[in-house]
Amino acid sequence: MTVTPTGSGITPSIVTALRFYTANDTEGRDPADFKLEGSNNGGASYTLIASNSLALPAARNNSPAGKDPLTQGLQQIRINTTNGYSTYRVTFIHVKTPAGVNSMQIGEVEILGVLDTNGIPRVSAPDTVKAFDQTSATLTATVSGNPAPGVRWQHKVGLSFVNLSDGEISLVRKRPASRSARSASATRRIFASSPPTRSARRPAAS
Repeated sequence: MTVTPTGSGITPSIVTALRFYTANDTEGRDPADFKLEGSNNGGASYTLIASNSLALPAARNNSPAGKDPLTQGLQQIRINTTNGYSTYRVTFIHVKTPAGVNSMQIGEVEILGVLDTNGIPRVSAPDTVKAFDQTSATLTATVSGNPAPGVRWQHKVGLSFVNLSDGEISLVRKRPASRSARSASATRRIFASSPPTRSARRPAAS
C-alpha cells in the first residue's frame, strides 16, 4: 500500500509510529512482518525506513466503523527516524500462518507522524540596501531547505513580478529615484511533476 500524507501542504511528514489493526477474518491471514519506505520523488524510488516482525493480537475487529485504538485489537510500532518524506509505502511479506491460507488481511494501517518543518524553504536577506550616486549596492539572499530548494530572483513591475537572473543581483543608482521592490522565491520539488512554489519577499531600496 502507498500513502501520501494529507493536510501537510507541500511539507513532508516524519513518521513516528504505525498502528496495525486486525481484520474480522481468520487470524492466520494476519501479516507477520512489515516494511516501511519513504519517497520524495513521487514514488520513482524509495528509501527503507524500518522493517520488523509483527505479532498482531487474536482479537478481531468486526465493526465497519472507524478504528478505535482504545477498544480494538491492534499492534503499535514506534518508528525512530528524523527524515521526512512526502509518500510512504508499507509492504507485508509474510502472513502469520502461511499453510492453509491463500491471502493476507489487515483491518487498517495508521501512519502517525509530525510535519517536517526542516523542509520548509527559508529565505534570509537584508530588509533594505542603500546605494549612493554612481555607486552600486548588492543584495544577497541565502535560501535553505531539505530537499535543497531552487532560487529565482524577481523584480516587481506594477502589481506583478518578472524573473531576473538566478543568484546575486546588483543594483546601480545614478540619481534619486523612486524605490522598487525585489523578491526571492524558493521552489521545492515534492512530486516528479509540477513542483509547487513557496515565496518569501522582502522590500529593498534600489
